[in-house]
Amino acid sequence: MPIFDTKQLKSQNGVVRTKSLFIETSYDDPRFWIMTLKEHDQKVKGGKTLLSLPRLYVEYCTDDPSEYTLAQEVFGSWKVWSALANADKRIQHAIGLARVEADVKRKSLAFREVIKDIKSGDASFQTKKWIVDEPWKAPEKATDGRKIRKKQTEVAQAAFEKEGLSEDLQRLKDEGYFQ
Repeated sequence: MPIFDTKQLKSQNGVVRTKSLFIETSYDDPRFWIMTLKEHDQKVKGGKTLLSLPRLYVEYCTDDPSEYTLAQEVFGSWKVWSALANADKRIQHAIGLARVEADVKRKSLAFREVIKDIKSGDASFQTKKWIVDEPWKAPEKATDGRKIRKKQTEVAQAAFEKEGLSEDLQRLKDEGYFQ
């Protein structure tokens, strides 16, 4: 059963309400308000609580970036969600910010798991290499790739020294595995 009822989301004619559902965009009757574009739920006069669309989005879409779970469990319909997601620019902006936050949260959870695997010794070489290479970071702007490679080498060297592996690294260099 979805959080919001069809009677709350559609007019008597069956038209999906969009702007009238939000306190920030409504020019209509306040009795239609059921949500806010703020990050947290908001209490209004009469003790009514308006649910935060960004909070709901992050809650439901961190594990399901397709947004289908949100559409079904909050609004009961993909059609209603689609109408909201394409409605007023203020609503679109709030959804856009929530999408970014959900992406960041998803990556944070993934990083936590990768680091946990590395610490427990369960991570593969590729996983460890991925952490060292940091492909999620935007490449530094440099006209000369040598500067970037030099910095990467310095960071890797510092990490080897910190972990007490510099002797092993030197042995591998002497055996011709590294330069």
